[in-house]
Amino acid sequence: MMRSENIPDWYKSFREWFECPSPTGEWLYRGQAAKYSSLLPSLLREPNKKFYRNMLYDYDYQIADTILLTSPALSAKPLYSDVVTDELDLEVSRLFGVPPRWNPSLSIPEIIRALAQHYGFPTLFVDLTRNPIVAAFFATHTYSKGRYTVRDDEPGVVYRWPAVRVSRARLKIPIGEKKEHYDYDTIDAFDLSSINNYFRRPRNQTAVLAAPVVDPLRPWFPPLFASSPDDLIIFDMAKLSCCEHFQLPAGGGYTLTKLNGVTSEAMFPDLIDLGNSYLSIIALLSLITHSKKFEEGILAGRIIGDRECFRLVPRCSLTETTLSHTLHDAEALLLLIAKMAREATHLMKSEEVLEATGDMVKKKWEAAIKNLKERREVWNEVVREVRGNVSQEMLWSDVEDIKTFEEKIKTLKLNSRDIDTDWIITEIDRRFKRVHGIIQTAKKVPCYALLDQTNFHNLVDAFPSDSEYEKEVALQVAAQRLWIKEEPIFPPLV
Repeated sequence: MMRSENIPDWYKSFREWFECPSPTGEWLYRGQAAKYSSLLPSLLREPNKKFYRNMLYDYDYQIADTILLTSPALSAKPLYSDVVTDELDLEVSRLFGVPPRWNPSLSIPEIIRALAQHYGFPTLFVDLTRNPIVAAFFATHTYSKGRYTVRDDEPGVVYRWPAVRVSRARLKIPIGEKKEHYDYDTIDAFDLSSINNYFRRPRNQTAVLAAPVVDPLRPWFPPLFASSPDDLIIFDMAKLSCCEHFQLPAGGGYTLTKLNGVTSEAMFPDLIDLGNSYLSIIALLSLITHSKKFEEGILAGRIIGDRECFRLVPRCSLTETTLSHTLHDAEALLLLIAKMAREATHLMKSEEVLEATGDMVKKKWEAAIKNLKERREVWNEVVREVRGNVSQEMLWSDVEDIKTFEEKIKTLKLNSRDIDTDWIITEIDRRFKRVHGIIQTAKKVPCYALLDQTNFHNLVDAFPSDSEYEKEVALQVAAQRLWIKEEPIFPPLV
């Protein structure tokens, strides 16, 4: 611990700054290794816009639901403490994909997408935190060669915004007068800090995800399924009048580690993070799995996920899936499905496929717009019946955007320039490589996970003893104990 007389002046000033009370009750923070002129969601920055152009921005919630529902780690403790359970809101979620903005709880699609952002897959969210020290870590570190290291050459910046707590799961960030912001006066944010404690990264980072985006076609709902960045209303969070910032000096990360114990292992404990494993599996399957191979994809995901639970969750028993199938079986299935996805991608530029795809997209969106209009009519009818004439602000108006979109659909014609097949294949390979690394790690079971097991020698692909792997596990476990200041989740290594 650093003596008080040795604490730098910048840190004392920073502490005074973040201890200043928020006018709305809470502050939300974000740290960046440099001050940029704008702050937008990762999906709207280059080169991630390719996700939009290639329609790779979505995550399959059926895949996520099916794999997580059977997770042995989530049977005793749920994924999240505040999930939508009301029957009416569940029905609304089925109709629109997500619950309305005023629902105090989060839906599974919202949680999955927020987790995807936090584990490195682009979305329409911006990563924030309730903890200023976490923000300071990102302001004073830079990512290089697979890990974060202290940045010595440039100062960093911590941003903050006042926030209003709506419920345990939701917050709102005020953004100014409605007339200045397209009739919207707040930005929605999700609090992920109470996620299941085996999803370590969002827990350790006290994660909050802000959605500075509105889809005018669906104004009452979070923008999870926008059709194009051109159709969105986007708020630049760096330019909001309520945004404040504090500059941290180059090399300040060394002081943070000494005073607060914040390290790369604490912020990114991927080797012992079940969330990293599950989200990587879901992201890969969402990209390569189609209806004919859905069951095989789910099986591969469950094999890997269950083995990771066995590796990371004390006293977690082997499931029927892990007793019946090996990790080699899972990787063989994924290789086959990925090969089929690559072959299908190569065919996407043929004129025949482009024409058929264009027709399919037209029909899909024509049906979606028709369905949207019908839902709007039902929505407005219910609002008038329940709230009467005092509910004008809750009515879903006949916005011009729908008519404009209808005109676009009529003239839609795909060509080979619209589809970057090389990039799609690169993205398949990137996600597959990430899951391959998780499979290799799943083969290495730490000794403490086997203490209560019998006949494990036939079940474990590799049993390390005093290995580099075990040393890295010990380092990350120690970082968790220091950082989150909870009872240790893991027993000591033997």
